[in-house]
Amino acid sequence: MLLAVEGAPHGTLVVAEEQTKGRGRLRRQWISYPNRGIYLSMLLRNPLPVSVAPQSAYIGSLALVKMLRHEFGITASIKWPNDVLINGRKAAGILTETQSDQDFSRFIVMGIGINVNHSREELGGPFRYPATSIAIEVGFAVKRQRVLLEFLSQFERGYDQFLQKGLSVMIPEFEAHSEVLGKIITVVCGDREIMGKAQGFTPEGALLLLREDGSQETVWAGDVSRVERAV
Repeated sequence: MLLAVEGAPHGTLVVAEEQTKGRGRLRRQWISYPNRGIYLSMLLRNPLPVSVAPQSAYIGSLALVKMLRHEFGITASIKWPNDVLINGRKAAGILTETQSDQDFSRFIVMGIGINVNHSREELGGPFRYPATSIAIEVGFAVKRQRVLLEFLSQFERGYDQFLQKGLSVMIPEFEAHSEVLGKIITVVCGDREIMGKAQGFTPEGALLLLREDGSQETVWAGDVSRVERAV
């Protein structure tokens, strides 16, 4: 964030071998073992309407899913809004921070954490959500540079499409990889807990929930705390 405030150019990447204070959404701890994962911050300076800027996280999630499929043959899913899961276990996450001037963003800093060569023992702690790594899933250690380069390639293509056409044209693809679609879930929104069936996403990426009483609720921001069953 400091580099962005000081005027670093669009596309600046900061990659760390280790994070001592890594965090995810809602300031949860992200375990960052040295030389195991990819801990990346990316600076995006395209001015976007403040309502559109957070949608960039969806582009990152899709890029992660495509990278895993293309490079390793791994089928991954997206737990709205920004967690990437493999076989129901968290493998990567995205966090965005935006600084805006009135109606438009000045810049977005996208933080990405990917579990690459972590062992089962390292990820076997009392985490809120079960975790995995690419190495666990494929059965061997992988080159982190390979993961990083393919992710950046996929992200660049997706981000260009996003800038040209908007998020709406990518929503069908996002839904195809959704972990929650068609399932009964619980979403925490501040002090509220909302339970319902995840029906889909709006063109802007908001989650559509069908409540038990038959009403539909549009959730713009929240945290999926439970994924209970498909219906």
